[in-house]
Amino acid sequence: MRVAILHNHPIHYKHLLFQEMKKCGLNIKVFFFGGQSNVRHEKLSLSDDLYQYEIGFDGPYEAASPRIRAAFAWSCLMRYRPDIVILSGYHMLECWAGLAWARLHKRPAVLWFESNEFDYARLWYLELLKSIFLKGCDRAHVYGRTNKAYLATLGMPEERIEIKRAV
Repeated sequence: MRVAILHNHPIHYKHLLFQEMKKCGLNIKVFFFGGQSNVRHEKLSLSDDLYQYEIGFDGPYEAASPRIRAAFAWSCLMRYRPDIVILSGYHMLECWAGLAWARLHKRPAVLWFESNEFDYARLWYLELLKSIFLKGCDRAHVYGRTNKAYLATLGMPEERIEIKRAV
């Protein structure tokens, strides 16, 4: 089974997760939209020996326009043709492109989710967009009960939400 993971940029805790996924025998390829971030200043040493990956832009993730990142996501999925797509959020246009690709090609889409209802003030129209995104996802993996509860309030059935804990 070929697994595509759409992720914003390399980061240490996900880097460890991707390595472990490969060690477990999963055929993963991570598509990073940027080689780094303006918010996180760490620089990771990446190697195809650790896991397969592709970086859309060498610079910071935030420097690439959402439209360009979405086009990169679509083209990567068209080339790789995964059996399952893992999306690292609903807040990025590139993940919406990944979700659209998965639906169009009848592939399962799994959301990795880290937010809680109390993280930020909630606006009804953004909550509606999140609910629409979730309707397209087959499953979600969250870190804890509050993440799960928030997804459930947005309309995802609890039996489709799995708590994965920390890396």
